[in-house]
Amino acid sequence: SQRAVARAGRPEPVGTAGPWELRFTLPIVPARVAAVGQTVISTVTAAYRQYDSEVALPGCYACPEVPAEGIAITVERVVVTPSETTVYLRVTAPDLGEQGVDWEIRGIGIEGTASSPQPHPKERQRQPDGSYIVSLTDPLYERPAGEWTLRIGELFAVIPPNPDGRGGYNDIIMRLTGEWTFRFTMP
Repeated sequence: SQRAVARAGRPEPVGTAGPWELRFTLPIVPARVAAVGQTVISTVTAAYRQYDSEVALPGCYACPEVPAEGIAITVERVVVTPSETTVYLRVTAPDLGEQGVDWEIRGIGIEGTASSPQPHPKERQRQPDGSYIVSLTDPLYERPAGEWTLRIGELFAVIPPNPDGRGGYNDIIMRLTGEWTFRFTMP
């Protein structure tokens, strides 16, 4: 304003000093939680790629052996809120910890939706207790209660090259493809 400039070039203070008190109502919506507690073992197909070609297991310095009986995944619970659907699970797969790598859960979704994992670090890394958390893009809160089906199709890991130079200079892509299907009741 012109009046503010007229006083020795100093602007006039704008606003009113507090204290301020704001009152508002925030609706609280309870989460829908399904305690799934199911373990499914799937026969898997293991694929190892390096330099855009298949790597034979005996020649792969960093590839752990995949157990012949398959890989177990346990879905502990599914939590649905208005903004997010989160799956808590555990994977019994070869330990890649010595390479500093964790499994990424891929091909996961709730039947009848176009959900896919959120690109967020929390599902790309194992939690301190050994579990994984996967947040799906479709919150599903408005979906009716009843039987739901969750499917997981693949475990994926990228193993960096061996520091001593063995095995080449490119990452090894490790994929364990299977089918883990969980049916549960969502309240």
